[in-house]
Amino acid sequence: MSFLGGGTDYPECISRHGEGAVLGATIDKYVYCSATRFYSRLFDHSIRLSYRTVERVGSLDEIRHAPIRKCLELHGIRRDIEVGHSAELPAYSGLGSSSSFVVGLLNALHSFKGERVGPLDLAMEAIRVERRLLGDNVGLQDQTLSAVGGLNLVRFGGERDVRPRRLDVGPERLRELSAHLVLLFTGIQRRASDVISGQLDRAGENGPTVRRLSRLAHRGAEALEGAFRPDEFGGLIDEGWRLKRGLGPSVTADAIDEIHERGMRAGAYGGKLLGAGGGGFFLFIVSPAARRGFLGAMGDLAEVPVSISARGSRVIEDAARPE
Repeated sequence: MSFLGGGTDYPECISRHGEGAVLGATIDKYVYCSATRFYSRLFDHSIRLSYRTVERVGSLDEIRHAPIRKCLELHGIRRDIEVGHSAELPAYSGLGSSSSFVVGLLNALHSFKGERVGPLDLAMEAIRVERRLLGDNVGLQDQTLSAVGGLNLVRFGGERDVRPRRLDVGPERLRELSAHLVLLFTGIQRRASDVISGQLDRAGENGPTVRRLSRLAHRGAEALEGAFRPDEFGGLIDEGWRLKRGLGPSVTADAIDEIHERGMRAGAYGGKLLGAGGGGFFLFIVSPAARRGFLGAMGDLAEVPVSISARGSRVIEDAARPE
């Protein structure tokens, strides 16, 4: 979940406008990946994949799911494996599910091979898969946050220069912030790489906005580490959303603007669309005392209760194959 600075974590923008910064956090919703030994000699195929469909193939080249294929190629695994994937939230919704999947799968493959990998190295590997091997228009924040976990200010100096800093806040502050989060699904799903292409085409002219968005991320971190005022933090969120809408025509739409306006009229301190834009989840900062009335006013949109989680990607059960 990106609070502030989204859009500044693309190397194409960093090379033009300087260091980017994102204030973001992991939440208590998960992507689950498994990598287990598959005894191909007992079947008529050597690799089995289970996600929203099932693939049974005899070679890597036959795999239709490109991220799985590229991750297996990167790890030199060509047969005798079964990969499974499930998720608590829908894809293409602005919550980093695609990058979280790549991070989780890579972590599972390291475990499958009997290896351990550090969080930042895992993030760098996922960035390589998405940007270099798959050629996707993705930024650097989703892989980083899902790998390291927690509430972070992440500074970006380039594709290989990613510096997360866990904010100096205690459990009580995290609970207070979580109590003010209202996450609503717009019902619109879209591919972030499609939305971002228009923004990258305008990278040159977006310089002043990108730099302001980066500064807002630092201000947000200061607000959370200082004397936290929810109305002030919500105001920063709202300022960031108004700036981000100017990055490209596909960031927002009339239906999305209407959700924002209705939420503000219902008493939110601030709100923003999560992810690259175009659809997905809308985040509002709302006083817990006003939450019930707010949800009544927004009742046509499905709420997903969330809390900030300190955990990044982790191996739940290590069943690494023997060497």
